[in-house]
Amino acid sequence: MEPREMSAWVQLGVAPAAWATYLVLLLARADGQPLATTPYADLVLWTLGGAGAATLVTAALLRRRQDPADTRDREIDGRAEAIGNALVVIGALAALGLALADVPTFWIANTLYLAFVLAAVLGALARIGLYRGGVPGW
Repeated sequence: MEPREMSAWVQLGVAPAAWATYLVLLLARADGQPLATTPYADLVLWTLGGAGAATLVTAALLRRRQDPADTRDREIDGRAEAIGNALVVIGALAALGLALADVPTFWIANTLYLAFVLAAVLGALARIGLYRGGVPGW
């Protein structure tokens, strides 16, 4: 398996695991109280930071075995990033809508966090699919 594809598999596992960890810690902290009043900023920062660090360290270790990126790798990276970024844009629009509706910042922040997680998952799935199935000639 190509190291770049392995890196995508890592991202596919790390992003949802970080989100699940965040949810478990948040629900434990809420202890039956309304979620919107529960302190959450530190949990977001720690789980995002932990997921980012885990992904970066793994990618760095895998890059030791990597050949320089060729045209195919650059094409796959570009398409996978574009697919993942589409979800970031959708999440940002949803967060904007929530902000315009004067929804508490808790829900806006969590909408953005979920958009980042879904973008990472979708981007990783796209990268894996493109490595496995080839780059279509669009």
